[in-house]
Amino acid sequence: MGVKTLKELHCDQMTIAVKALEAKSKNGEKSASKVTEITTALAARRIPFKMEESTGEVHATPSYQDAPSKEFLKAKGFRWNSSGKAWVYREAA
Repeated sequence: MGVKTLKELHCDQMTIAVKALEAKSKNGEKSASKVTEITTALAARRIPFKMEESTGEVHATPSYQDAPSKEFLKAKGFRWNSSGKAWVYREAA
């Protein structure tokens, strides 16, 4: 997240930081760095998201009218999941 100490994080970013660290320890550094990059970008753009630790997925739920966010998600490799009504990112196997 571009910080050297936890003091540098805003309280809103703590959950994101913890999830990124958990992903890093579970999936290895390469996968975690991509997930960290994605979650940091989502947070910076204020796109709501959640991590599915069991599947290693990131689910983003931008506003229906937010076309720029949808284009951003497509460019980052997210795919629309109509049953879950969310944009989903899965790390390539």
